[in-house]
Amino acid sequence: MKITRIKYDYIIVGSGITGLALAVAALEHGCSVLLLEKDSRAFGASTQHTGLVAPVLEPSGPRLRRAMYTRDKWLELADPAGYWTSGTGVAIPAYHRSEMAVLEAHHATGLYQTTLLTAKKMAEKYPQLNSNGLVGGMVSDAEITLDSGKAVYAIANWLRTQEGCDLHCNELVLHAETGKVHTLDGVYEAEEVLICNGNDACTLFPEVFSQLALRTVKMQMIRTQPAAAFSLGPAWLNTLALSHYEPFPMYAAYREMAEYHATVYPEREKHGIHLILTQNREGELTLGGSMETGPGLDPFNRQDINQLIVGAARRVLKPATGPVKYVWNGMFTETADRSELVVSPCKGVTLVNGFGRDALTTCFGFARDFLQVYR
Repeated sequence: MKITRIKYDYIIVGSGITGLALAVAALEHGCSVLLLEKDSRAFGASTQHTGLVAPVLEPSGPRLRRAMYTRDKWLELADPAGYWTSGTGVAIPAYHRSEMAVLEAHHATGLYQTTLLTAKKMAEKYPQLNSNGLVGGMVSDAEITLDSGKAVYAIANWLRTQEGCDLHCNELVLHAETGKVHTLDGVYEAEEVLICNGNDACTLFPEVFSQLALRTVKMQMIRTQPAAAFSLGPAWLNTLALSHYEPFPMYAAYREMAEYHATVYPEREKHGIHLILTQNREGELTLGGSMETGPGLDPFNRQDINQLIVGAARRVLKPATGPVKYVWNGMFTETADRSELVVSPCKGVTLVNGFGRDALTTCFGFARDFLQVYR
């Protein structure tokens, strides 16, 4: 048996970003932690991400506060854990008056680190931008980009070196109950057990998950090499992406924008096509993506969806995106209202799930709040 302690304060099942963030917060509270991961490393939604940490897409209140804390925590851990980050912010161009009106309304809240730019200023500041038909845009300075797969792996390896934390990989959890976790390798004891198994929600406590309002979201993504060496500058969003994030539909101008998109981009409703575009340290571009929900989502990637995603990128960027290097899909589990799911099926066991595509942006803030409330 690999156990190095008789009993832990926390056993955390799953070493995706939610589990890792809770482990970091627990250690900061002086608690001992055992992380159990069924694979050799996390391969789920946490690693299948564009890598954009985007407070500007979060609604005001607790979610925005969590996002700003999470952004700062990613930056704080980068050096000790040894992963790359880029604090170049995000830019959102507008090619129709309704799109610009939504961006203006978001900026007018005063809650975000945003600046509005005219079409001329956008074109001058970002020569890589396709300015054909450009109306203006918004730039936000709070956003950072990281390579999510490498960052999650780096934090897991860093946690191995921290006093009070053990990480066991390739160890499948069979059962959890008050004070105990059973695996193929043995039985471990803890004051609290946290189940953070993301899209693998049916493995433990399936009878509880089946009663909860969770849905699976499939997001198809692409990684390319740029056609020629160039700097993307900030991460880029198109306004199609705004419909997938909570703050924007509340603005008066949103309805006109949605009607415009439905007319000009009819594939949007069918496949949820939008653009989140980032660049990693190697200069590769990551493009997301499509957005499909519902039962029976298949694991296959579709070339016609790839072409629509690439087409969305070419509407924003002057340079061609270059040859495709990888295509994959991320399966995210989230609640219908995009709030976290925290449920205790029995004393001392808590299921933590439902963050979906927001996990990378809110994970550390949630973990801080969770430990303050429950510890």
